[in-house]
Amino acid sequence: YCCPRCSIKTCSLECCRSHKLQSTPIDGNSEQNSTIICNGKRDRTKFCSLRQFSDSQLASDYHFLEDVLKVSDSSKRIYQGIARDYKNNGHFPAVGG
Repeated sequence: YCCPRCSIKTCSLECCRSHKLQSTPIDGNSEQNSTIICNGKRDRTKFCSLRQFSDSQLASDYHFLEDVLKVSDSSKRIYQGIARDYKNNGHFPAVGG
């Protein structure tokens, strides 16, 4: 098995799952500040060359952009609600309320 996130090769699915629970050194450096916890999920923002680009990559990119649009729209609605509350009440709403 090959980890979709960091491309580390493992001998089985069990070893792959175990890998996700461990810290992975970056570039062979064993210093603590240069380790990452691998979640096993493919990095959707990683560069993909035109030669490697496929229909599945196109679909993945399309879904990624849809997700970005959803978050952007949600943030815009939250911001507009806060701005409206400030305009009506003269102060920002309390956090958590």
